[in-house]
Parts: sequence; structure tokens; C-alpha cells
Amino acid sequence: MSTERLCFDRARFESLIESLERMASGDLEHWIAISRERDELDALAHGVNVLSRELLYRLSELQRAQSSLVQAGKLAALGELTSGLAHELNNPLTIISGYLDLIRLSLEENPGAPVNVEELGGHLRKVERNVDRMSVIVRHFVEFARGSQPVKRPAMLNDIIEKSFILINEQLRHSNIAIATDLCVGVMVKIDTSGLEQVFINMLSNARDAILEAHGDAGGTIQVCSRLLSGSEVDIEISDNGIGMTEEVRSKIFNPFFTTKEVGKGTGLGLSISHGIVKDHGGSIGCVSERGKGTQFHIRLPRYDSAATPL
Repeated sequence: MSTERLCFDRARFESLIESLERMASGDLEHWIAISRERDELDALAHGVNVLSRELLYRLSELQRAQSSLVQAGKLAALGELTSGLAHELNNPLTIISGYLDLIRLSLEENPGAPVNVEELGGHLRKVERNVDRMSVIVRHFVEFARGSQPVKRPAMLNDIIEKSFILINEQLRHSNIAIATDLCVGVMVKIDTSGLEQVFINMLSNARDAILEAHGDAGGTIQVCSRLLSGSEVDIEISDNGIGMTEEVRSKIFNPFFTTKEVGKGTGLGLSISHGIVKDHGGSIGCVSERGKGTQFHIRLPRYDSAATPL
């Protein structure tokens, strides 16, 4: 057996160890310098450099795939919401049409008569309010659908929760499902608003389906509550009085493509994507459910302290 020992420069060896530690901590863009010696240390450094570049490439591919999956889940949610959007827009359109008819009749019945400016102005203001309402609905629908890069910004939690109601309210109303809220005031979180809104819409859609399965046209209630926890977290609870889940189903709900719905009714992506979005925000999501007794989802997110962290 050979007893030959390898001798390396101590400074080079320590530099290599330091570089390896940086990479191990997540700095995969760090490049280990290769010396002119071209010895075993350089061969090791080269191998680690190649491996780190491969890991960076695979991570970027994974991130692209994840972004595509999130967008696919968002589009699937939008597909379910389009019928509700049509009803949501139909209400203000009906009101606008009614007031325009009143204005037209007033002008036709009294041709040449002085226009009642106050009455006409009142009708036009109501038309304007409903046009604004439609504009908000459509703009919000487009913003939600846009496949932009997620950007985390400080935002009021209640604003995000209430915005998520805009796209699903009409569907819930037609299913005789009421939303009851009990929300903490003034709570801020640093979030990608579109992403978190997608989470809430997924939760509300699942609650709707569970209630319809349990009660049909009789409807039910979805409760959305938020409360501050000790420390710097906020808990958002979304609960329903729907059909509930067995323990076996509950244990699989965050698995990609798992669904209990019939073919064509669900992708199995909603809760899996929601789990990933919440985790990406430094939060957690959990579920308590019992068959026949409804379901509670709890989303915990870090609270943003604007006093401690300047905007």
C-alpha cells in the first residue's frame, strides 16, 4: 500500500473550505478560483463549480415550472369564475339600461320642454356609479389574470381579502351562500397581492363546493376571520358548514393533482399551489375537518410592522 501523502498550501485549502461553506449556505453563484497548480485541489474546485452551475440551471428550470403551474392554477380558477363575472356585470348593466331608458322617455315625452337638470343629473350620476363599478370588476379580473412576476409589497390584509370577494361574490350569492367576516383592522403583511388573492379564491371556491355538496340550493355560510397571534403572526381562518372531509382525504389535500371531484370538475392544483404560495411568504397553512361537520383552513402569515421596517 502506498504511503504517499498529498501536501497542499494551507491558505488555498482554507479558501476552498470557505468557498464550499458559502455554496452550502445557498450562494450557488459563488465561483471557486482555480490556481495555476492544476492539482487535486483544483480538480475538486472545478468539479464543485460545474456542480453548482448545474444546480443553478436546475433551480431556474424548477422556478419556471413552478411559475407556469401557479399561472395554470390561476387560469383554472378564472375559468370557474367567468360565469360569475357575467352575472356581476349584468347587474350594473341592467341598472344603466334602466336609467338611460328613463332619460330617453323623459326627452321623448316632452320634446322641446326645458330639461330638468337636477333630475337628469341624478340619473347620470347613477349611470356613472355603475360604470365605475363595472370598471373596477373588469380591471380587477384582468389584474388577477395577468401572469406577472410576483413582487412582495406591504399591503393591508383586509384589502386583499375583500378584493378576493369581488370575483366570487356573485357565484356565492346565486348559490345562497353568505360570507360572514370578523377581521382585525389595520393588519399589514408583505405579500404578492395577486398570489395571496389566488389563495383566498381557492379557499372560497372549495368552501362553496363543499357547501353545495352538503346542502344543495339551500346554501350555507362561509366565515372569514383574522386575529393576531402572540409574536408577529396573523391567523386567517376560512371555515364552512359544508360536507367536510375524512381523515384520509384531509391528509392528501395539499398533494399536487389530488382531487375528489369528478373528471372535468377540478384540476387538483388549487390547494397545492396555495400551499406553495403561503410557504413562499414565510407562512403556513393547515386544515381541520370532519366528514359531515364542515372544514376550517388556517393560514398563518408574518405580520409586517411598518414602524420597525420603513416602507
